[in-house]
Amino acid sequence: MNESFSGIELQRARFSPPQASITHSQPLEIEFREGLHLYRNHQKPLGSYAEIAFLTDSGRVFERDEIEATFIRRAHELGADALVLQPPVKSIEAPEGWSLYDTFLFEAAVVIYR
Repeated sequence: MNESFSGIELQRARFSPPQASITHSQPLEIEFREGLHLYRNHQKPLGSYAEIAFLTDSGRVFERDEIEATFIRRAHELGADALVLQPPVKSIEAPEGWSLYDTFLFEAAVVIYR
């Protein structure tokens, strides 16, 4: 995993997270981990928010939990309220029979509520 990171100091007011309303065909599923809301499967916060950073890392499918933990740690350092995790995208395909070693690109937007 890429451990390079440039620190950013942010000062901002805390606002309430957006309230979920079930008006679309697929209900909004918000996961809450270590003080952050996690949005998955192309879902985004309802209400006003700002993306303050975009995190990327590459790894194998069995490294996903470790990569997401790194994203959460970095989001905390930035003072985020939420992470919008994108589905992993295959970036390198391993030889036939070695699919466990396919490499994926993991991406997440770091979000603050307004």
